Amino acid sequence: MLKQKNISLILIIISSICIIAASKNHKKANYNESRVPKYVLPDPLLFSDGSKVSDARSWLDRRRPEILKLFEDYVYGRPPEKPGKILFKVLSQDKHVGKARVFCLSSTWN
Repeated sequence: MLKQKNISLILIIISSICIIAASKNHKKANYNESRVPKYVLPDPLLFSDGSKVSDARSWLDRRRPEILKLFEDYVYGRPPEKPGKILFKVLSQDKHVGKARVFCLSSTWN
C-alpha cells in the first residue's frame, strides 16, 4: 500500500513538472492586429512560373491543382495511405468479467 502511494506521488510530481514546463514554453495568443507582420497573399490568377491564367481551362488544368498542392503541403497535409493487409491475433482472453468478455489483441499491417 505504501509503495502504491509513493508511485502515485511520484507520478503527480512528474505531471506537475511537465505542466509547468509546458506552460512556460507556450506562446500567448496575439489579439493585437498591429503586431502581425506584413504579408502579401499570392495572386491566385498567376501560375507558379509567373505567367497569367488566361482562361477557365488553364485554371482548371493547371492553377487550381497548384493551389490545392500548396494547401496540401502547408495547411492540411495528406491523409495516410490505406494500409495493406491487417492481421489480428488474440493474445489472451478472459471468459467473462461481469457481463463483458475481455480480449487482448495484437494487430499488424503492411
